[in-house]
Amino acid sequence: MQSQPRNPCYKLAAKYEVPDIVVKMRDTGYTGFLFRVLKEGIVSVQDDLILLEKNPHEVSVSRVNDVKFKDRFNKEKLDRVLQAEGLSTSLREVLLKQFRSE
Repeated sequence: MQSQPRNPCYKLAAKYEVPDIVVKMRDTGYTGFLFRVLKEGIVSVQDDLILLEKNPHEVSVSRVNDVKFKDRFNKEKLDRVLQAEGLSTSLREVLLKQFRSE
């Protein structure tokens, strides 16, 4: 399964009429995330979501946002994020460029 944090966009600022909302969301690390659907179905608010297994190389959305937006060239943090198997291909490519630069 692939996942990545959302990138807040200008549409939020337009909708809520808060010009700096994108920067504020990004800075908090609470951007939400995108993931791939493996099996279509219906989920309601009454359904329980159960974690079936934990990946030992998991990283939080906040940690990924940290290396994307704040601590961009911290090799140790970048390496940790790049070990996450579920990281989307496109985000992995961006972070690999960061890791190789400096």
